[in-house]
Amino acid sequence: MKHNIFALELCLRLEPEDRLRSQLRELVASHPSASTPGYKWEQLRRATELLLANEDLFEKGCWDFFDDDDRARRDYDMWCNGMITEEGVRKQPSGRPGEFEKRTHDLPELFRSIREASGS
Repeated sequence: MKHNIFALELCLRLEPEDRLRSQLRELVASHPSASTPGYKWEQLRRATELLLANEDLFEKGCWDFFDDDDRARRDYDMWCNGMITEEGVRKQPSGRPGEFEKRTHDLPELFRSIREASGS
């Protein structure tokens, strides 16, 4: 099976009384270790709804999409290992030089596209 990967990094300004953090935590914690593609889709849809409802909290962000099987598997493994090992600070943005600025600039367009696709 061919794989691709979509990664989204967001920096949000969360206040102590804000519920978004706890809602996202509950969503992740409630996900079983094994689930169907349909259940995973519902979880992603719910996470998208929570983030879109709090778009005013977004400070910065970037995203990547790779439709390349080897790159997708390699990046996924790197991301998973980063959760259990010390990855360190990036010395420069990932991607080609100059690509970071474009991806950051396109973040609002990405969310408009997600909103339109989800019917929100």
